[in-house]
Amino acid sequence: MSTYATIQGTLQFDKKEAYDKVVHTLMSQGWMDSAGKWRNEIGDQIGDDGLYPNELKINIPLGYYRNLIHILDSILAETSAASGKWASSDGMFTGGYFGDEEEIDLKQWAIEQDFEEPPDDDDFENMSIWMDEVINYFMTGNFQI
Repeated sequence: MSTYATIQGTLQFDKKEAYDKVVHTLMSQGWMDSAGKWRNEIGDQIGDDGLYPNELKINIPLGYYRNLIHILDSILAETSAASGKWASSDGMFTGGYFGDEEEIDLKQWAIEQDFEEPPDDDDFENMSIWMDEVINYFMTGNFQI
């Protein structure tokens, strides 16, 4: 089963071997092409360059990624430092920060941020719009409601 999540962050590595291992994983699983450009599942480029081999750094541009969330912990285990966050409304409504085991209930988080009350669950269209706005604000700080 696939899980889609919005993800953004920076990965730093101490060792070239760890960096190369993660790059290989990202390329072989289709999140990145052979030129180091992030791609979505239909092949469209997401953001700018993501690889910085001289600095042993990988930038994950803000994007909507399929199944990357499933291997994020194993990627983070290879890093010496990482910063970033993720959010998903795909069968859940949670988010979190890289390296932090605690997930954030985004519905509760939105209430604490003084969002308007969410629509009824049976109002699928307006609930989807509300959830997208909450995720946008969580990921970017850009409050648009």
